[in-house]
Amino acid sequence: MRRTAEETDVPLIDLNAMTTDWLNRIGAEVSAEYFMHVSPGVYPDWKEGAADDTHFREKGARLIAGMIAEDAKRRRLPLAECFR
Repeated sequence: MRRTAEETDVPLIDLNAMTTDWLNRIGAEVSAEYFMHVSPGVYPDWKEGAADDTHFREKGARLIAGMIAEDAKRRRLPLAECFR
C-alpha cells in the first residue's frame, strides 16, 4: 500500500496506523463503545445483541471519519476541500 502510493505519487491516509494507535491508547474496554457491542433489543437487525469488533456504531464511524478529515486538512490534501 505504501509502496504503491509512493510509486504513483498518490497521498496515503494510513487509517490502519491511525486506528491502531487510537485503539492502543483507549484500550479494549473503552473501544467497545465505538464498535457494535450492543445488548439484545437495541437494534432491530441485531435482536440478540452483538459483540462485533469489526463494524462501528455511529459514534465510531463519526470518529473514524473525523480522523480522515483531520489528516487530510493537516496535510492540505485536495480531499480536505470536501470537509467543513
